[in-house]
Amino acid sequence: MGKFTGYAVVLLVGVLLGVGATAFAGAGDEGVWVLHRSAAETFALGGGKAHAQLMLNEATGARRASMGYLTGVKGFEVPAHKHDGTAELLWFVEGAGELTIAGKKYDVKSGTAIYIPEGAEHSFRATAPFEAVQVYAGPGPEQRFRKVGTPVVRPAQ
Repeated sequence: MGKFTGYAVVLLVGVLLGVGATAFAGAGDEGVWVLHRSAAETFALGGGKAHAQLMLNEATGARRASMGYLTGVKGFEVPAHKHDGTAELLWFVEGAGELTIAGKKYDVKSGTAIYIPEGAEHSFRATAPFEAVQVYAGPGPEQRFRKVGTPVVRPAQ
C-alpha cells in the first residue's frame, strides 16, 4: 500500500469512527484503538474458503462504525442480503469479483472502492482470490461472522 493510500484509509476510518485527527494522537471522546491484523478475531467462512477478521467494532470500543479485513479464494460467494440502518463500504486491496447491488452487476478488482447504501440488497462472487477492507457505517452487521463463521484459533506465541 502506498504512503498516500495508507493515510487515506486512516483518514476514512477516523471520519467513520467519529474521531478527529487529534484522536490518533491520543485525544478524543471515543478513545484510540490500534490493532494489528495478526491480533484480530478471525472467522473462517464457507468451509474455509474465506476469512473475516474483525478489526475495529463495538467490542474494541468503536461505537460508530466497524472495520474488518476479508480474504477468500476464487469461487467464494456471499449470498444476497441487506443491512437495514447500516451502509457498507468495501475497498478491494487485491483480487477480483462480481458484486451485485440492487439488481445491478459490477465488476470489481484491486483498487476498487464501493459504497452500498443501507437496505440495498447485495451479493458477491469472487472471480479471483481476493483481499478487501470492509467498513460498516453504523456497527453491527459484522457480528454475523460470529454466528456463521468458525473461530480460527491461533497457536500460543
